[in-house]
Amino acid sequence: MMETRPPESPPPPSQPVTPSAAQTITQQQPALASPTSTYLPNGYHLPTSPGITPVTVDRPNLAIRHNISDEELLIRQHESLSAQIQRLHSQQPSLKAFVQTQLEQAFPDVRPLNAETTQHAITKDIATQYPKSLQAFWTTPRPKEREPRTLEAPQNQLLTLHKQQLSVLAALRVSDGTLTPASKQLIDAALQHPTLAERERAFANGARPGVYPITVDDGTERGALLAGAFLITKTDNSWATEPTWPNGRALPLNDANGPVVLYTPGEGFEEFTTPAQARQALADHLEQGGATADRLLQQMPLAMQNRDAPPTGDDLMLSAEPLTGDVLAEGIPWMLKRQQEEIQAKAAQAFTQSGGNPLTEPTALEALEESADWSYLLDGSNALSARDAKLADKLQPQWLKKLSPKQIALFDHLEHAEKQSTRTLASLLEKIPDLASFARDRITAAIQRLSPPGRLDADQLKVTVTTKTRIHLSRPSSNETPFIKTHNVSLTDLALKNPTEFPTAESSHFTETTFTLPLTDSQGKPILDVSGKQVIWTTEQLKTLVNTADVGGEYTKLLQETLATDTESGPASEIRKAWKANLSDSLEKDALLAELNPDVYKAKATLDTTTQRGAQWVAAVLGNPDPADRPQVDGKTITANALIQRGIPVQGVMVIGNQTDDALVLYTPGAPDGMSFREVADQDSLNTLLEKNEWRVYTASRKSPVNKDDVAKAYDALKQQATGQLTNPFKAIDLLVKVLKLTGAGTTLQPIEGNVQDELYKQHAQLLIDKADHQSVSSAEVAAQSTINKVLFGVEVGFALLDLLPVVGKGLSAGARLAKTGLRALRANGKTLPRLIKGPGLGPAVYADGTGAPTRLSSVRTAPLRPASSHTPPPRPLRPSVIDTPAPKRDLSAFSVPDDVIKGVPMKANGTYQVGENCYVRYTDATEVSKVYLIDSSFHARSGRVSILDPNEPATRSTFFRRRENLVRATNGEWRASRLPAGTPIKRPLEPAVSTSGHTPNGQPLTKRPRVPEAFPGEKAQLEPPVKGKTVFYKYVAKDRHATFNADRAFSPSDTNLKGDPLPRGKGRHYFTDLAPGDMPSKQLSETIFGRRKFGNWQDKMTYHYEVNTSGLNLIQSPDNPHIFYLETPFSIPTTYRSGPNADLTQRIISHGRTPLTT
Repeated sequence: MMETRPPESPPPPSQPVTPSAAQTITQQQPALASPTSTYLPNGYHLPTSPGITPVTVDRPNLAIRHNISDEELLIRQHESLSAQIQRLHSQQPSLKAFVQTQLEQAFPDVRPLNAETTQHAITKDIATQYPKSLQAFWTTPRPKEREPRTLEAPQNQLLTLHKQQLSVLAALRVSDGTLTPASKQLIDAALQHPTLAERERAFANGARPGVYPITVDDGTERGALLAGAFLITKTDNSWATEPTWPNGRALPLNDANGPVVLYTPGEGFEEFTTPAQARQALADHLEQGGATADRLLQQMPLAMQNRDAPPTGDDLMLSAEPLTGDVLAEGIPWMLKRQQEEIQAKAAQAFTQSGGNPLTEPTALEALEESADWSYLLDGSNALSARDAKLADKLQPQWLKKLSPKQIALFDHLEHAEKQSTRTLASLLEKIPDLASFARDRITAAIQRLSPPGRLDADQLKVTVTTKTRIHLSRPSSNETPFIKTHNVSLTDLALKNPTEFPTAESSHFTETTFTLPLTDSQGKPILDVSGKQVIWTTEQLKTLVNTADVGGEYTKLLQETLATDTESGPASEIRKAWKANLSDSLEKDALLAELNPDVYKAKATLDTTTQRGAQWVAAVLGNPDPADRPQVDGKTITANALIQRGIPVQGVMVIGNQTDDALVLYTPGAPDGMSFREVADQDSLNTLLEKNEWRVYTASRKSPVNKDDVAKAYDALKQQATGQLTNPFKAIDLLVKVLKLTGAGTTLQPIEGNVQDELYKQHAQLLIDKADHQSVSSAEVAAQSTINKVLFGVEVGFALLDLLPVVGKGLSAGARLAKTGLRALRANGKTLPRLIKGPGLGPAVYADGTGAPTRLSSVRTAPLRPASSHTPPPRPLRPSVIDTPAPKRDLSAFSVPDDVIKGVPMKANGTYQVGENCYVRYTDATEVSKVYLIDSSFHARSGRVSILDPNEPATRSTFFRRRENLVRATNGEWRASRLPAGTPIKRPLEPAVSTSGHTPNGQPLTKRPRVPEAFPGEKAQLEPPVKGKTVFYKYVAKDRHATFNADRAFSPSDTNLKGDPLPRGKGRHYFTDLAPGDMPSKQLSETIFGRRKFGNWQDKMTYHYEVNTSGLNLIQSPDNPHIFYLETPFSIPTTYRSGPNADLTQRIISHGRTPLTT
């Protein structure tokens, strides 16, 4: 619903973006604003946030000292803002906490309480009230994170952070060259002047940028908002001379008013020459299906996403209308409304399907919790990933840009397999909680069992830590003033540090640490005891609570069980198998790129000279992970080695050689320069490479931290020999190497005796466990009287610490920096914990890669090498501008409705008549009689276009199949027929054309590539036969099936016969037809293929079609329908696969697209 609100008081005039604009403004009055309108849904509040000046690089002294690039600093600023946004989202009440609070209010005298003992009716009421609690959280003022004395609604904070994040992204992209300065100027203007009134004060008529929401046809005149998306144009269609708005404020999305910038949360900032191109790109995103379309659908109202015919590119607005308020602010209430709708839908589903209490069933509870998560809209991860992809494309080497279509298609095939296994692995990994959430949930549960009634959150409970240190002088004195330090830490962080013992006393120091915790609920209100005073917990109570919860010890146990490397069944075994499958797919893809790269391998093999020696070494290891089965190359045994640095394995890294030749092949996934495989001349060359700053950061992030107690001993040893460090720094180096139990050799190779994949998984699992262990302190460590400095709440040994370990030549700085910062400042990277994937903002991070410490890093964020055209589906060419071609009139009498339908209804300004939820127009057809016709909606009428619908068709059917004629508004205000391309399909190949060349740019054939295991063992002869010639059949599918087939690159079988009866278990059929889209009218075509159905019409099942080459497939003509042919098999038919002696890529799909509507 849209409601009109009175205009707000205008803020003080903002500074103009350009001096020229300022000079013009002084000579004229601002244009009058249009009536204030908003898309704000009823019952919600619009967040407020002032405009912001363009963000600049925040360059601290440390960054200057270490010469960190602007790009790296901006990335860190972006990540910091993303972290703040995620913290805001994490503070919204969880369903579990809300349930507990509701139970406590319902049963004030019962302790402890749990959902399993309550009545079904109460929990059902909880599920309906939970969304209201979430809305109250986002709209109720509360203390700001960095300004606790200032109260502000979280949705206002969120809006401000999002604007800053967008400004940082724009600055980053201009800095790295993926965004033009002109586009950044438009973005800066939109963020600095977010409302229409501000822009009209800051810019002159005729020179003012326009900022517009993106809307979609939902059957109403204004349409539905695409929350979080907006369009910025160079001009808002105003004129510098009177009249200022000769054509109104609406901006046609045509080939004028460019350039423009489009922002969507999924694709970030996209630049286009004209508004028409921006609209077409957005339409293509919707039409392509898959994750890209899903992200856009998640920005729409839930009812639109879930309707039988989801929105398509045809439903996008044809003209844009400005809002007087902040476009970014408009999206937040709609996402809160969608959050409420999703929770209620999931709750209704859970109570319908569950016979018991769904709030006590883990699956139903998890589904409800996930439905409350809308962080994907503003977290910025997808927008930053889109920037990374653009940067990777821009910086590609020449050889990668010159790959043949066949080579690109082969890469796409391997990458698709990797994505499939990544999704499988992600679904298993995301069930493992990260350390922070595990700590929060465990300590919150513990405190709720002990505290008075009230909703509590361990992250929001702040413990005051007071440390008093007295320095004992060697002579008696009464003036021993203690040094007092006070700071706050969340109860969750306190639980991770487990500070329940104190360090051993020193002769010259006495230190006393105390803790106090005033209890407050999640809204910041004090929790009172029976006497009405606030409950305050002291040191002993907190130590008991933390020690009992034992967050560190329990989380380590959880990881050890979940990532066990020796189980053959159960969840741990499933994770290991999925991880190994994903590793295999990643290795295959990386090996292909290495083989195509002319700079990777140096030496030729002596026996088989068709490929380089290094490529054959890699193929031998990938094809035979177990050394017992591995073939020789040039008569020599191939060995895979683990990389060991000072006794610590570098996780995921592998070095391949033959123990005879000096040359080695290094495998480094996610390498700083994007090259996963490379050949080095010898061990010395390998060491030289790994000594570079960016490589030291890389290897440090993949090594388990050293033992915490050993670090504490090293710290004590350095203090005792501080004077010796000044005179003999090498002695300090030797001391650290010895105490930290490091080997003397910097880099060594250790042969992998067993299966390579098993060994890499063991490294991976141990690294995660060790990193988690070093971010927490278990109660067992406390009980053992560990010498860790508990006053500092444990030692968090960051991976930068390993980067600072002694290296000859660093001298004193290594020991001094370790002594100063090793126990206080270094923090382990939270990204390395198992919860690697959250929501739609996915990304390929399945391996635990950490970011670097302050050092001389490359100015380019690491991105893997890949063909430019393969990170998204092959782009469809931009359609030419829509040309309004007049069409001859037809007799449409069969689709008219009685005149009485609009009797007494006034015609609207857009030429339509609104009667209830239906819209009508008057049109004179070939009979020369003006009749009334039902149209699709008045949404496009404001742009002068409508479509006549068949009123005899069920209203539940897709609009696409009910259209009978397209009309446009003539200059005299009447409607006339037009051949507009609404719904017209574009026939396009699924893949690029296949080259006849099977060679790489350097002349190497691809025949020696290790083959990908067949997806369907035993079915190859039937599903992947040699394709000779062309036998064309067609396949008609619904939109969701079209998206699924494209994503899976395979046709999945049907489990029913033509009558709809189920086939025997284990059987399946693939159906095809010999009828092309234009062989007969659409309705007749649908009935011929799918038959007449008693309930509903199956035309919706033919929204899209495929033109398929079925050569080699044993198709059987159906005895029940001469136009239907089928293949009997329970397996899917790959649409892309390799076959033949040269592993040529075979494409079964000739073309696919939207099925044209014919009458």
